[in-house]
Amino acid sequence: MSESRPIVPYRARVKNRQLIIPVWIRELCNWKPNEVLYFKLTETGDAIEVSRADGYTTKMIKSRMHIPVDLARALSLKDGTIVELIPKEGGILIVKPVKE
Repeated sequence: MSESRPIVPYRARVKNRQLIIPVWIRELCNWKPNEVLYFKLTETGDAIEVSRADGYTTKMIKSRMHIPVDLARALSLKDGTIVELIPKEGGILIVKPVKE
């Protein structure tokens, strides 16, 4: 049996529109370190949904995920912004800004 890790939000800091994805989140999403990712704004418009797919993509390099500029602007993600990384089943990651 495989060890199951509880799905809990992880907080990260945005730097140059990039996020470093921890290994355990990559493993939960079944992503490789150089995965091609699909980004879209959620229906509520308050978070970014990231999954493995074709389409509007960016390539993760050494676990760094580069957020597309128009999505970063839509959520006002700037250097130093704290975001929650919430892994979901099916290899989906939710990136949501933390309002303090």
